[in-house]
Amino acid sequence: HNLKNDINKIFFVSQATGAFVIKMCSEVVPTYFASRLLQCLQVPTPDVKILPFYDEEFKAMVHAMEALTLHDDHLRYIVRLSMDRPFILLQEYIPAITLDKIGEKR
Repeated sequence: HNLKNDINKIFFVSQATGAFVIKMCSEVVPTYFASRLLQCLQVPTPDVKILPFYDEEFKAMVHAMEALTLHDDHLRYIVRLSMDRPFILLQEYIPAITLDKIGEKR
């Protein structure tokens, strides 16, 4: 899933080992610093990690996301364009509400 914006892009990725939010942003350092500061102040905050483009984990993540777009050329183009950055901020995804509690079941 992708939320479009001129500056920022957010991908929600769910896999067997967990779910993550991949956030491409123009201001990675302040976002990372704010997250670490909140953690030091013991404010419940999702864990974050900065991945540079040359990191093996970054490359594996891009490859995995491209593999999911095998039959959708437009989506593959969007993923490649979005991931063409020097750094990305990987943030732990902690759902505020589970799917079984949405809508009428709430």
